[in-house]
Amino acid sequence: MVAQAFDYRAAGSRAEALSVLAEHGDDAKVLAGGQSLVPMMHLRLARPVVVLDINRLPGLDRVTAADGELRIGALVRHRRLERPVVADPLGALLAAAARHVGHLPIRARGTFAGSLAHADPAAEWCLVAVAVGARLVLASASGERVVAADDFFDYPFVTALRPGELITEVRLPLLGAGTGVAFREHAPTAGAFAQAAACATVTVTVEGGGPGRATRIGAARLALGGVAGRPRLLPAAVEVLAGAVPSEEIFDEVRRR
Repeated sequence: MVAQAFDYRAAGSRAEALSVLAEHGDDAKVLAGGQSLVPMMHLRLARPVVVLDINRLPGLDRVTAADGELRIGALVRHRRLERPVVADPLGALLAAAARHVGHLPIRARGTFAGSLAHADPAAEWCLVAVAVGARLVLASASGERVVAADDFFDYPFVTALRPGELITEVRLPLLGAGTGVAFREHAPTAGAFAQAAACATVTVTVEGGGPGRATRIGAARLALGGVAGRPRLLPAAVEVLAGAVPSEEIFDEVRRR
């Protein structure tokens, strides 16, 4: 199949992009990497009247660390994150997840923010965003609002993004020293959609000194993807970990939760 006829607009500024979105609302779709949008258009699952290309917008391809956060712009490609972009455990976590995202052509063109906007429940970045407590900056002609990732995803391919809004930036909290990270995914073949995925961050503290010192879990976040209509945090499992001394017994209890 081929896409139905549409009007192509290439915005040269943020103001122009937001003006087009305000004018056309639900009839407009944003094109950044196009790795999800274009196939959906060819299958007639998406039928935009206007396709708004934002690839010429300045400043949206930046990755910066400021105020305890890593800020990822709307035009940052998956492949940019394959190597740690910050000297923090978060950089290692993003690199671990990036290797599971599609195949090389998809990683070279698709965008981090675009994956969140598409909201596939099996998507790696949706899981990571929820697991670390990311926040999304949503801009419109009337201003900006910031939405927590756990509040952004509703159902498969349905989000809190309103007509006329554009994800301009995603803010992920830096995890800090003493935090361990892990990302695991089960998929039938490399590059295929995950049948199940898990993401974890665990921060430990050391109490006391000498032989009597003890390592305790200070904070943890656990989340699963691909097993429901949206990524899911596991608060019951985290309750077991909080303040505990790491042990096989504790980890067995987490698995049971």
